[in-house]
Amino acid sequence: MPLRLEANWNNIYFNVADFTKRAYGTNFVEVLRVQVCNGH
Repeated sequence: MPLRLEANWNNIYFNVADFTKRAYGTNFVEVLRVQVCNGH
């Protein structure tokens, strides 16, 4: 899934269940936390 982020805040929304099914051929169960470092 290619992403392009701009400076400052970015919001990314995608269907995690669909992505998991297409990418890994399995069902999504749950996520506890997602943390993305900004590299600074």
